[in-house]
Amino acid sequence: MDLLWRGPKFTDEQYNYFRYSQELPARNLTVANGHGSNQAKTVQQTTVTAAHFAPSAEDGAYTEAQHSVKIDSVAQWDTWLGQVPLSDAIGNPSTTIVFFPRFRSQVEPDLQDIGILKRLPVSRPIFEKVVAKLHIHQAFQLVIIRGQPIICRLKQSDNCITYLLRSNSALKRDLALSLTYFNNTQRTYAAFFGCEQKDITWMQTRFAFTGKTVLAPLTLISAFLELEKMQRFHEVGEYDQEIAELIENFSDETYKSQAYAWVNEDDPKDLVRISRKVTYMKNDMEKWKSEITSLKSNEADFPTAMEMIRVGNTSSTSSPAPKIPLLHAGDYLGRLVSEYEDKIRKCDAMLATVSLAFQMETAGNARKEADKMKTVALLTMFFLPATFVSTLLAMGIFQWRPSSPSDSTSSAVGGGSTPAVDDSVVSPWFWKLYIPLVVALTLVVLGLYYLWTPIKRSLRRANMEKSDELRDDGDVEMGPA
Repeated sequence: MDLLWRGPKFTDEQYNYFRYSQELPARNLTVANGHGSNQAKTVQQTTVTAAHFAPSAEDGAYTEAQHSVKIDSVAQWDTWLGQVPLSDAIGNPSTTIVFFPRFRSQVEPDLQDIGILKRLPVSRPIFEKVVAKLHIHQAFQLVIIRGQPIICRLKQSDNCITYLLRSNSALKRDLALSLTYFNNTQRTYAAFFGCEQKDITWMQTRFAFTGKTVLAPLTLISAFLELEKMQRFHEVGEYDQEIAELIENFSDETYKSQAYAWVNEDDPKDLVRISRKVTYMKNDMEKWKSEITSLKSNEADFPTAMEMIRVGNTSSTSSPAPKIPLLHAGDYLGRLVSEYEDKIRKCDAMLATVSLAFQMETAGNARKEADKMKTVALLTMFFLPATFVSTLLAMGIFQWRPSSPSDSTSSAVGGGSTPAVDDSVVSPWFWKLYIPLVVALTLVVLGLYYLWTPIKRSLRRANMEKSDELRDDGDVEMGPA
């Protein structure tokens, strides 16, 4: 809510928040040298795309004119800004747009930077002129700092409305838009921040296709919403494909060496990472859906399908000014909300699938542990009979040597007697009694185990079949007569 208390003009502190072209590192680009080979070239990212849409005739007839230019010098900026019509000047409706490209790091070009939108490819004096000419509200700087998805509507006067749009900075390719619309002169000023070159090309193609409706603020807002929708829905499709491949190859042990191998044993098959990403993306789409719903509640700001925008020479009375039919704001935003609701439900389905996959992984790990315990049990069953027999035969109740005077005692000096020493290494009873008992008992134990395993499976299967029959009988009895 503190956005509503912001004044329209930037402060010096807010200008200092942004990083300008002279503060940004240069980028290495590979360019053709004209001799059939490529060479590395260090360049400064300072090129900005600007466009101006306005009628080109003075007699009331509308001829579509799109003046899109690449600006990369101070002289070009001064020339272009000098051609931007003032908001209160007498004349035809117009739309002025500046596309600030997204800065790309030389070291890690695909790294997501939450402060990427504050990096501008222009100097501070140029940016101050752009802010003044395009009527960028100072609340826009606070929107950039927060990095949260928001669609803010600031009504500065009866004839001036500012829209500030910003997607989540934690997601890929976040965007921001400042749009100011003057109703009395029907002039629109917009600045897009964080655009990729393909985004700029797509918007220019869209504006050329929509033709005269580019003069309406809803067209620019819808372009921003469509870009955000395509990016988020593309991410939903990527995660859905990743989960589908994960489930398809779930039981493949060689899967660990494939593209989705996990490096953290606490996160098998990256299930925790995927769940966290999908949950975060779902929450962001829910937030964005609520912002679109809030924008839809203010659809009265946008002309309806039955209303028109006049173009051409409005002072001319010789011929009526042509009309431009516009998109119905309520219908468009309502459909957009429905599309987001569908993707949110898909995220819920993906989270349920990930949860099921995690349970499958846990069950698989449990089965592996059970197999290990089974091996230990088999080894125990193999050695336990021998241990039992040896312990039993070692008890004092057994006498293994015959009692004879020659073996029991021997003469000693002084008239005493000492126990005779047994010269045998292995008692014959080891082969006659111990080995047969051990072998027989081991075979009996292992045989009982292997016989009981299929019997137990058969009993379980019989119980399941009996339960199914009882359930089917219950369904028949509960059915219609």
